[in-house]
Amino acid sequence: MPKVNISRTAKLDDAFRKVYSFFCAGISDDQACKIMGYSKPTHYKRQKHPEQLTLGELRILYREARLPDEVFMRMIREDPSEKRHD
Repeated sequence: MPKVNISRTAKLDDAFRKVYSFFCAGISDDQACKIMGYSKPTHYKRQKHPEQLTLGELRILYREARLPDEVFMRMIREDPSEKRHD
């Protein structure tokens, strides 16, 4: 069986997807795009590649999702207690 390498950002990407799913749960894709200020293709690109989010988009997400700081910071900051294996 081939060896699978999980990237360093995989946990951050998963955390983002959870927050973004929570944000989009009660609204349509069109409404999410309007709130975030981008098109549908960009909406799907952000879900697939969260590292491409802009600072402005992060601010909108933080404001609109109304999540506690700890939950939001888990999405954008690596856990300092985890050891890096470069």
